[in-house]
Amino acid sequence: KKKKKKKKTNKHNMVYFVKDFTGLALVFCYLFWSIWIFTCMNYLVVLPNLAKYKDNFFIYSSLIFLLSLFNIFLILVVICYILGIFKNPNLHEHKQNSLSDKEFLRILNENAEINCLKDTKIRICKHCKILKEKEQHHCHECHKCVEEMDHHCGFFNNCIGRTNRKPFLLFLFYQNFLYSILLIIGVFCTILTVYYFYQNPSILRNLDRMVSLRLYVCAYIASLVVTYIVSLLILSGNIWFCFLQFKLVLQGTTTLKYYVYKEHNKNINNDPYLNLKKLLGDNIFVWFIPNYYIPPDKNKLDNKK
Repeated sequence: KKKKKKKKTNKHNMVYFVKDFTGLALVFCYLFWSIWIFTCMNYLVVLPNLAKYKDNFFIYSSLIFLLSLFNIFLILVVICYILGIFKNPNLHEHKQNSLSDKEFLRILNENAEINCLKDTKIRICKHCKILKEKEQHHCHECHKCVEEMDHHCGFFNNCIGRTNRKPFLLFLFYQNFLYSILLIIGVFCTILTVYYFYQNPSILRNLDRMVSLRLYVCAYIASLVVTYIVSLLILSGNIWFCFLQFKLVLQGTTTLKYYVYKEHNKNINNDPYLNLKKLLGDNIFVWFIPNYYIPPDKNKLDNKK
């Protein structure tokens, strides 16, 4: 009987997803929030002011420009977020239990280091029972070993590793612009609205007579105020976290190595430009594109040298 040849599938290109209830809840909350700020900025804030100031070229063109920038950065943020969620952090998928029990015990008896960052010839994972690469670490949330693991991000419901660290960093980078533009639009449109009511005091008089309309206006203002406050808090935390992450990238290290294992000066490349190229790509023109760039394999580079 002829044996059927199994088609080899590239697991790196397959959709990767971690089934975790808390992570899924955070993912849905953020996607809902993205839909909300899109609706709020487009239909509740900017479009009403466009109708009021359609005869003023400067105000009208400024609102169109700000709204276009906001939508572009929102699309980029969502794309980076989705890539970070569904992207397998490993370039090469390692089968669990690839070591037999005898091999596993033999390596243990030879005093090999387990789940640590020390320079040893042989490193194994006692959970996955596989030989680990130099910068491969076990994640207890994903229940697997991750190549060049930075940290497990519950907000992404995934580990940030070798292949999805770029979308993660660009997500943080683009969020700074997104929420800055959102707050600029909010302040600008608030000034325009106050000025419009100042020029048309009769509208405020009609609001006093209509209770239902007055309640609607109060709910409308309250939703905008909450949106602006939450956006300001997100921007403040995002700037701080983005600064820390890019600092680690420029130093050629990861969150796990720097803050958990306290390896501040060990095996660190001091050339920031080369560290950026390793993560974002050789061509500077594709640095800001959330593509599937895969950093080169260190072992192959060492062999070429």
